[in-house]
Amino acid sequence: MLEAVKKSKWALQYASEKLRANELIVLEAVKRDGWALEYASLKLRANENIVLEAVKRHGMALKFASEKLRGNETFIAECLYELYNLNKLEHIKCMWEYVSEGIKEKYENQWEVLMASYYHRVQ
Repeated sequence: MLEAVKKSKWALQYASEKLRANELIVLEAVKRDGWALEYASLKLRANENIVLEAVKRHGMALKFASEKLRGNETFIAECLYELYNLNKLEHIKCMWEYVSEGIKEKYENQWEVLMASYYHRVQ
């Protein structure tokens, strides 16, 4: 199965529940494509390392993370940092859609500044 997830981003979708709960297999799958997080076990959707790797591939993968992680201010800051350093600002915008409302409200002004700088860079 490990070789299958390395070759195909869809392999995890057809894996057994036991394989979807295997940290090594899921980690390889999300490294290939962050969207694979959708098919990971609930336990691994709450694993910071797994989710961070998924988000680094595509910010929208945060959609499939546990509510606890989506509301974890430190974890969200780490995701933002990684995406910013990878110059994936468009993925930050996608990720932000799935951040908890409490964090969105707390950092609304900083978010506006970040997005203004993003749009300035794009133009």
